[in-house]
Amino acid sequence: MISRRTQEIKPFIVMDVLEKAHGMERAGIDVVHLEVGEPDFDERYLA
Repeated sequence: MISRRTQEIKPFIVMDVLEKAHGMERAGIDVVHLEVGEPDFDERYLA
């Protein structure tokens, strides 16, 4: 059983964004993941 307080916690929206990004990747769309943490590349070269 989950406590009432636990049920009232708002969802962590970044997980929704991550799920959508994974769906886009499965559809063959290139995705640069910036929704969680720091980029793992030098973003100055994207401009």
